[in-house]
Amino acid sequence: MRTLDPGASDEEILDAVLEWVRLLAADDYAAADAFLKPHPDPHYRLTPQQLRTYIANYGAWESDINGIAAGRTMRVTSPDTATGDYPTRIEIWREDDMLPHIEFALPLNGVWSDLTAILDIEEGTGRWVLALEQVHVL
Repeated sequence: MRTLDPGASDEEILDAVLEWVRLLAADDYAAADAFLKPHPDPHYRLTPQQLRTYIANYGAWESDINGIAAGRTMRVTSPDTATGDYPTRIEIWREDDMLPHIEFALPLNGVWSDLTAILDIEEGTGRWVLALEQVHVL
């Protein structure tokens, strides 16, 4: 599990998120899963294969239910080479005394999308860890 220093800067948090996205782009969902803190509720925890399927279907469990993918299989691709408008949905929220909350639009099939990974920072044993809350079309 990837950890961060408590009080990590937005840049350090973004670097960690980009590292996780690059694992998804490399189709290494097992490593991407190990990178994050497991969701405490097993009902909401996604296996690596479930996350791959959900992303492939553009945020749906069944193929093309949203009508956005138009029959295509979506896959995360490198954020370093994604084209299109740079998404406005890459944000790190810091409110009052709460730990940061991250929304990161995923690059799919080489283009920035509105399929967004929503991650939370949680406290581990003296360190911060990333936890996937959900993936959702925003």
